[in-house]
Amino acid sequence: MDVNSQLSASESGPFSWLQRDHFEFAGLWKGIEFDLLSTFDVVTDAGWNIERRAQAWNEIWLIRSGECNVSVGSFNGCARAGDAVLLTVGRSRATRNLTSNPLSFVGFTFRLRLLGDIDFLSFLENEPILEQAFLASLSEDQIWKRFPLEELLTGAVQESRLRHADSTFAVNGLAQLALAQILRAVSKSPLTSAADATWQHAQHSLNMQLSDDIVQALQFMTQHYAARIDVSLLARTVHLTPKHFSRKFKAALGVPPIEYLQRVRLQQAAQQLASSDGIGLIAARCGFENAAHFSRAFKAHFGITPTVHRQHLHNFGPTVS
Repeated sequence: MDVNSQLSASESGPFSWLQRDHFEFAGLWKGIEFDLLSTFDVVTDAGWNIERRAQAWNEIWLIRSGECNVSVGSFNGCARAGDAVLLTVGRSRATRNLTSNPLSFVGFTFRLRLLGDIDFLSFLENEPILEQAFLASLSEDQIWKRFPLEELLTGAVQESRLRHADSTFAVNGLAQLALAQILRAVSKSPLTSAADATWQHAQHSLNMQLSDDIVQALQFMTQHYAARIDVSLLARTVHLTPKHFSRKFKAALGVPPIEYLQRVRLQQAAQQLASSDGIGLIAARCGFENAAHFSRAFKAHFGITPTVHRQHLHNFGPTVS
């Protein structure tokens, strides 16, 4: 018996609901999984910088003091004390301390998985800096008035230090509230003339609905990324012609299906590099012909070698290609 049947059966009893707000979660968005990778509260020196051709994970920061140059794609700007930064997976990134003074920021790294190994935030093309004045305007919303962003991020770091079972839930809850606040800010950001296209695309992505056949193709990719896959095979799984499927897929996700499959494989490999398994073994698991082919593809996408990426996974420090 499902929930609705149980409720219907209960309603036949000798009482009436005084209030009944009941919401069931189903469909595409129910399948999104939040995967917290790390929390941090850091102070860097004047020489700190990180450059990547493509982000391997998402990051949220809040600048406490200092100034940081943030370059993402064609965007280049300066984040100052009180500003938030959202760096999304798959995009080029360069961040550096702009001054001779220390740079202090607090935040976390994470993935937001959709249909297995696809990161939902890879759909966004947002401007990465959310200025303090705009974040402050969110306090008009009662829920965010109760949960200031700095308190959420600081609380997540504090709970991380405890390493208890209950603190694991607390860390994830605090980080997800911070993420929700940032995504709410993205969706409500004023559309200035200079940023209209960027924010409209971001808002469209946040409200995106994928057709069933595209969802089915994405699920097939995430379940079988290690296999030999071409456009014809993907098209057959959703009962479309290769030409129609390719056109529909690119319209929905912005890239051809095989390019997206390569991204899925590389993202999966980037995650597996956190283990001690050999690079050749990881390459084979993720659908690459050999370790050399994998290393070339990895560096072309992320701007660093798999070995350097593995080192960086264990050290939140400079990684410059």
